[in-house]
Parts: sequence; C-alpha cells; structure tokens
Amino acid sequence: MSFLPALPLTGYAGWNLLQRTDEAQRANFERSPEMQRDIAYFKENIAAADTPEKLVADRRLLKVALGAFGLDEKLTHRAYMRKVLEEGSENPEAFANKISDPSFAQMAKAFGYGNLAGTNVRLSDFAASITEAYQTRQYERAVGEVDDTMRLALNFKREMANYTSGSSISVQWFKLMGNKPLREILETGLGLPSEIGNIKDVDRQQSLFRNAASKLFGSDDPAVMAQPENVEIILRNYFARDAASRGPGPMTPGYGALTLLQNASSAWQNLLNLSRS
Repeated sequence: MSFLPALPLTGYAGWNLLQRTDEAQRANFERSPEMQRDIAYFKENIAAADTPEKLVADRRLLKVALGAFGLDEKLTHRAYMRKVLEEGSENPEAFANKISDPSFAQMAKAFGYGNLAGTNVRLSDFAASITEAYQTRQYERAVGEVDDTMRLALNFKREMANYTSGSSISVQWFKLMGNKPLREILETGLGLPSEIGNIKDVDRQQSLFRNAASKLFGSDDPAVMAQPENVEIILRNYFARDAASRGPGPMTPGYGALTLLQNASSAWQNLLNLSRS
C-alpha cells in the first residue's frame, strides 16, 4: 500500500494520538486507489466463486478473503487453504478446528463452503462484510509498517471481544494464548515474561496467565479483560513495559543530552585506546 499513517509519537502517547486521529486516517487509507480496486473486484466477482477451488484459483479474490482474517501470508498456500475451506467449521474434527489459530475456523465459518447450509458468497451482505474486515485489517497492517506496536494494539482492541464468549473460561484462555498477536500484548500487559512460552505444560501456562489477570483485575474471566476500560489498562501497561525493555529513545525526555554524553564517553574511550597503542 502506498498510504502510510501519520504516527509522529511512539509509546502510549503515540497510541493516544492515533486513537484521536484514527477515523480520519482510516478514511484516507480506504480512499487509496489500490484499496478501491481490491474492494471493487471482490464485490463484482465473489458470487461466482461458489466452491473453494474457484476461490483459491483467483489470486485477487483470495487476497481479499485471506486479508479479511489476517491470513495474508497464506496467499501462496492454496492447497492448504482449499482444505480449510472444504471441510468447513461445523465438524469439530474439521481441519480448520484443529489449527491453533482460530482465524482459520473463522474464515471457514464465514465462507461456509463445507457447512450444511452451503456457501455464503451469494448472500446480499456477504461481500460488504468481508471487504469491511479487509479494509480494517489492511489499515492495521499499514500502521504496522510505521510502528508494529500500534498495529498490535489496534488488533487487540478490536479482537478481544471475539474471544470472550461461547465457550468455557479455560477454552477462551487457550484461544487467546493460541493467537500470537493477542498473546504478545497479554504477556507484556499482564507482566509475564516472554519465557512463559517455553513451558511445555500448556495448562501451567494458562494458570500463570489467569493468576496474572486475577491480580490485575480481581478476576481471571477474559470477559472482564475485554471491558473497554480494562483493555486500555492492558495496553497502557504494554506500552510502558515495551518502552522500558527497549531503553530510552528519541521521544524520551533528556534523550538528546544522554546521546551527547554517550558519544562523548565513546570519543574519550577511543582517545585512551589510541594513547595506549
């Protein structure tokens, strides 16, 4: 995409600024010629793709279909995606339901090819729902080209509610843990070390996540974390801890003076080394 969002600040200050300008920046992004071409092509041609074979054979349709679910990297994996779509989402043993990333099952359900009622591609509102999701995801990708932490935050804010209903609390946690972008925010925002992923016992991993959530919110129910005010708490913690792990940067107060001192120290060290040689 040729459009790049304006993100003059980093960290939590940058996140607050992005939220204030988000609507206008999204509108500019969606008016970009490439985005307009993608949307128009999908709306004009998706109804004809009434089988998984036809969808994966059309690269332009598949690009939008995958992009709507954050699966852009699977564009060249056509046989894999055909299997995902052919088996649908209703059978617990379907291929999509065996993949840890729930985005595959979400896509299989949305398109409906392998489900009893059949495909949804000819429903009147189908193309609009998929292209709207595509625009949202692609905007987030564009944000990530400038600052990936902002992309992760946008995704977290949008997605949390999708993982907090329809199943037991334990299953909800496993789904959250299986989604890499959400997990990255949660690990940092809840104050967990990244090494938690090295623990082979996934039940033990879940216990650590749930204990951390309970300490912060008084509950380990993901629905509590998904409340807007708590999402913001997690994101504030995420940006603060991410900034701390990276060390001081150009936006840090006193960073210019610190850089001068570091450069001066380096210069003196070089002179000392030369005098000893």
